[in-house]
Amino acid sequence: MDFRAEYVPLIIAVIEGLKEFGVKGKWSILAAVILGLAISLGLDLVPDYALFVLRGLMLGLAGPGLYRIGKRVGGAAVAAIGNSNAPGQG
Repeated sequence: MDFRAEYVPLIIAVIEGLKEFGVKGKWSILAAVILGLAISLGLDLVPDYALFVLRGLMLGLAGPGLYRIGKRVGGAAVAAIGNSNAPGQG
């Protein structure tokens, strides 16, 4: 049995995306289990197509994820730079 840890962040990203559409609680856990099973079966039964789909999911989810992280980090950096009451500021 081969455990592929690199797909765990993908599952997390997909489930977080589903939560944006209203999937919550037990349903998000069920969705994670089903997605994990689908990835495992896909990699065993049709590895070429499964890798194509997984690569597409990873690339598709990377854009919004990076944008959201950049927005958070950028906003915090701007707030820290623009804070006139920060330590060391005159």
